[in-house]
Amino acid sequence: MVEAFCAVLGALVVASLATIAVYVLVSVAVVASTLRGAARSRRLADELDQVLAEILGPRTPETLAAPDRSRSARRG
Repeated sequence: MVEAFCAVLGALVVASLATIAVYVLVSVAVVASTLRGAARSRRLADELDQVLAEILGPRTPETLAAPDRSRSARRG
């Protein structure tokens, strides 16, 4: 009876550790994906700013002071 209890307890401990390891691996994958996506977003935003600067001209200090307004709201 004690041997069966030890075997079940050992299996539960191993299952718990495996579950924790899976959570850690998934968390690391999510962090890596998020960082990669953020870097891509920054690159795309920089490229968009360059294109807009070529089309509309450089940004003025008054538009830089109001970042909460959207580009469409600034136009009209």
